[in-house]
Amino acid sequence: MSMEQSKRLLEEFPPNSYEEWTVVAEASLKGKPLEKISTKTYEGITLKPIYRKEDAENLPHLKNNFPGEFPYVRGTKADGYKKDAWLIEQEINNSCPGQFNATLQNDLKRGQNAISLKINEQVIDQLIQGKSDKFCPSTAVFDLKRLSKAFDGIDITKNFLHIKSNKYPAIFYSLFLAYLKQNNIKLSDIKGIFKIDPLGNLVRYGEINMKSETYYKWAAEIIKHLTENNSPLKAIEIDVSIYNDGGANAVQEVAFALATAADYLRGISANGVEIKDIAKRVAFTVSVSSNHFMEISKMRALRMLWAFISKEFGADECGQKIFMHARTAKINKAELDQYVNMLRVTNESLAAVISGADSITVTPFDSLFGEPKDFSRRIARNTSLFLKEECNLLDTIDPAGGSWYIENITAEIANRAFKLFQEIEANGGMEKEILAGNIQKMVKEIKNQRVKNLQTRKDVLIGINKYPNTNEKEVDVINEDQQEFFDHIKEKYVKNEEIFANVDKKDMAKSITDMADAFAKGGFVMDAVNLFCNFSGIKAEKIDTTRLAEPFEIIRNNTKLAKEKNGKAPEIFLANMGPLKQFKPRADFSSDFFTTAGFDIIYNNGFNTPEEAAKAALESDSKVIVICSTDDTYPEIVPTLAKEIKTKNPDKYIILAGYPTDYIEQFKQAGVDEFIHIKSNIYDILSLIQTKLGIA
Repeated sequence: MSMEQSKRLLEEFPPNSYEEWTVVAEASLKGKPLEKISTKTYEGITLKPIYRKEDAENLPHLKNNFPGEFPYVRGTKADGYKKDAWLIEQEINNSCPGQFNATLQNDLKRGQNAISLKINEQVIDQLIQGKSDKFCPSTAVFDLKRLSKAFDGIDITKNFLHIKSNKYPAIFYSLFLAYLKQNNIKLSDIKGIFKIDPLGNLVRYGEINMKSETYYKWAAEIIKHLTENNSPLKAIEIDVSIYNDGGANAVQEVAFALATAADYLRGISANGVEIKDIAKRVAFTVSVSSNHFMEISKMRALRMLWAFISKEFGADECGQKIFMHARTAKINKAELDQYVNMLRVTNESLAAVISGADSITVTPFDSLFGEPKDFSRRIARNTSLFLKEECNLLDTIDPAGGSWYIENITAEIANRAFKLFQEIEANGGMEKEILAGNIQKMVKEIKNQRVKNLQTRKDVLIGINKYPNTNEKEVDVINEDQQEFFDHIKEKYVKNEEIFANVDKKDMAKSITDMADAFAKGGFVMDAVNLFCNFSGIKAEKIDTTRLAEPFEIIRNNTKLAKEKNGKAPEIFLANMGPLKQFKPRADFSSDFFTTAGFDIIYNNGFNTPEEAAKAALESDSKVIVICSTDDTYPEIVPTLAKEIKTKNPDKYIILAGYPTDYIEQFKQAGVDEFIHIKSNIYDILSLIQTKLGIA
């Protein structure tokens, strides 16, 4: 079609004004104001039903802003992913370094290009204490031999390297230096992140084993060492995924990230390191949850605010450009209907890509059950590959740019997050707010809102509080025998603190290289921890990371155990009254309501009289009867039906589908025990029924 033809076509269909659209929209709402179809988010943002060009015209961040230009809301690179795509960083949780290596070798051959090594520090603590307890899924690397085993046959200079040491970063940095020296690898050839994040660990674990000032001193020496060796390695990782795990909203996540960064910049710079040298060593890790456009906007807002704030601190252009690692969220994942997790992480991965994340971890859909299987690992890895190779996302620079909707949310999040950041700063900074419990309180308030909305089904988790998979099969779980593994390594560990005798404890800079020499001679991390970590740290309230689905999973498991014990699941008898069109809407609603708990439903084709329904209900094995019909027929049906059942069997629990306000008390007197409707708290009702059935 030519330009002239297009012009003539547009003339035939002139655009309607916003005012004209508003009139039609409000008419469809039968006179209700347009605000009725606006949505209030957990961030306190009101989403309008429609966004127009005019809504974005006065947003400051859009003026003279292009990809690769300050404040980098549209990305830190002018060419987007065209030259350098996002890194694919899949986590490996094998305890044994040899198994870690085998899995990594396999994944690197199949598209992964970033190495994630999470150090199992719980097992290190337990070796020091001489007792075993359950430890987190991660890799037990505690000497040079085992680190070498983990990286055997892998050229770490060709892949981005992400080493996660939560408690003892300086000690593991020294161990890493020993590995580099042994293999003649220059520190300047290693790209990646070496995690130091004391405040993140404080709210994740409830304690850190040293004062934050001590961590800042170690961080300062590590940054100095990296600078002296011309290394691109980042050493400060601000991991705010813990707040997302706890239920925080997008505004809180951004504000907490910035407030944490501010504490780190001040704390480390107090130890003789320039801000510009610190800022370029900073990386951020965020979780991406299911609210697609909110998550895109969150990451864009964080990138923009970091540029402004780091600049004010004194960072140069390199330090103002954020490095952002995104990982799919944990809070919204579920053990039930596990394949839905696959859909969730795909949506979340796409949001991370559109927002311009530098590296992405896609969680395997079965990771909640134990060690992910090969199939789920492949699907997770291939999610990124599919987005890269099949969706043309490498060719589109900032696909979210110019979306009036996303640009407005980005601005809203940025404004609100900056205000919250200022409040935290005014109260003394992030650490003081954590120790006072204020950060945890803020997160908990939002988590409580999420829980309430899930329980009343205002929010939906597919397969959990709505649309349960009644044909779900048992999941094959791969779990390592961690006790056997612990016993094995306990035999191999022989305490030898003498090997660290020559380490200079007063000069931190020298102690890093001295420890590296000790590790080269066979030293164990456990002995270094005993000597250099005084354990006079600080404690704070942990962030509650209970997944939203967990309470519902407990309910479903109660039913499962009852089924195993009795040979069948508890049954719900539907007393469907009248013809199909009369009872079906509420019968279907009730079926979905109760199968959420794993109950079996006794569905029927409808009864003609209350007496007929009562007879069938009394003859059934079900202890729970649900009356399903319409509000206008209930006054005629319910009193007779309920009284008939209660008179002959008072133990039967009668529920009415619906909430006919004018007849509630009358129906209760007739024998109705409970009412279910679209505003019911499904969790409370299912829990109550399980208690009455004796299976809670």
